[in-house]
Amino acid sequence: MHCIENVGIFVKTKNMKNTIIVDVDSERERQIIIGKPYEIAPLSTPEEMKPMMENDITCLAHGLCELIRLASLNGYCDKETAIKTSIGFLNDLLTEAVPPISGDTK
Repeated sequence: MHCIENVGIFVKTKNMKNTIIVDVDSERERQIIIGKPYEIAPLSTPEEMKPMMENDITCLAHGLCELIRLASLNGYCDKETAIKTSIGFLNDLLTEAVPPISGDTK
């Protein structure tokens, strides 16, 4: 399956802004790249990375909910099916049934 998507999710929460770039391309070795824009200085220590990663996961979850809500409102998808599909992927991750994506890095 050929899939190329470049999605920027901009989520504003309480007193904070966050930008996460999700780049998906099934034709390259590293199929999913998640990162920050170049103008955001990279963090280098685990102490810096942990709160950023926790915040990014929360923001992506909120962004996914908004994407499903808007797609459903505009008739582009069935909300219940999209939610069940998303939960299915997360449940697979809980049971480690998700195969590693080519190019995964620790």
